[in-house]
Amino acid sequence: MKTVITPIGTSLISNYVDDFLAEKESREINQYVKEVYNDTRNKAIEDSDLNAIKDDLTNYLKDYNNSCAERKSIEEIKKEYGDIKIILIVSETQISKFLGEICKVYFGENCEIKEIIGLQIDNKERFENEGLHNFIEFFKTLNKKELIFNITAGYKAFIPYLTIIGQIYTIPIKYIFEESDSLISIPELPIGFDDKVADLYLPYLNNFLLEKLNLSESIKSKLIQYGFVKGKKLTVLGELFRDYMNHKPSYLGDLMEYLLLGIYIKDKTINIEKSKKYSINGKNGKNGDVDLIIAKDDEVEFIEVKSFAQFKTFKDKQLDKYVNYISQKYTKKSKTISVLFYLLDNKLLKEFLEDFRTIKSDLTSNNIAFKVKYIEITPENFQNFVREFENRKIQEFEVTIERLQEQPNATKTLK
Repeated sequence: MKTVITPIGTSLISNYVDDFLAEKESREINQYVKEVYNDTRNKAIEDSDLNAIKDDLTNYLKDYNNSCAERKSIEEIKKEYGDIKIILIVSETQISKFLGEICKVYFGENCEIKEIIGLQIDNKERFENEGLHNFIEFFKTLNKKELIFNITAGYKAFIPYLTIIGQIYTIPIKYIFEESDSLISIPELPIGFDDKVADLYLPYLNNFLLEKLNLSESIKSKLIQYGFVKGKKLTVLGELFRDYMNHKPSYLGDLMEYLLLGIYIKDKTINIEKSKKYSINGKNGKNGDVDLIIAKDDEVEFIEVKSFAQFKTFKDKQLDKYVNYISQKYTKKSKTISVLFYLLDNKLLKEFLEDFRTIKSDLTSNNIAFKVKYIEITPENFQNFVREFENRKIQEFEVTIERLQEQPNATKTLK
């Protein structure tokens, strides 16, 4: 069953007034409705006034198909999808919650209300920093494959964000114009985040690092330009970008593996394996893979190509079984694990100093050497980077238990 996300607007009450105004000679306008309609949306309204108009609005919603944008659009969506679940998004304002309750009664048991704190129009900062953030947090709990966005009603400032989210996650978006009865489907355009930008800027979409790091002006300006950061905090678009990309495969990581493979494969004195699958404790054990294995004589190097956004997952969830596997498989070899980071700025390395020290210490106890390497890349020089990869320089850091320092003569080409 599809779930239709429908923001609540105020068309129920405005249409009620307009319809009665058109028939003012034959019907008396409910005075309470008129007063509420003329109030500002966020002004406190007496409960007695709301209760006085509740029955009138409920009957109006029930009797007129065009009574409000919510009913009109959802009835058409039902024709296309059959039985649906409805989630009415209401703001923290009194009138939004009041109208949401009336709509919920009309739509019945497959309808629920979700109040989004901060979703209001009086305070732009609260709307952006709290309201949109709270909606994104709620959105993350939903099954994206079953969603439909109904953008016919609701705050106009909210609709562009729903549209962006819908396009990124390929969620059907539905809309009905006031003057029409036809349901419009917004096309699912082939758009998304640039994978190169995603991999390289993703590590910075962390409020802790944003507060701590002294970012270069070029990185800072790009994060602001893309709308990911405001001040030293993530925007709602930055959160959306981060959460979306955290569940996607790494485009640059795969590309880097193949570029490295193209260099190493020219050396006939070494044996190479790419994306080596392994299983711990037999057929039904925990599975994983090694990006590249470079073996020569009695030495073997295991290379993991990572963005910093992937590093924590690798350290916390993969490294133990990785070490277990190579310790069992390569008992008579001199072993080295190398993590090759592709990044915008090597300042990130120093922020993970304690993690590197911990890994170094643990691997040393298992008779495994550990190396940290990096290669710098920007989206702007990406094409040249790929064409000239063979001549690019990989920087190598020596990780000691006491400190992380760049080796004086460690810069070297891949040749």
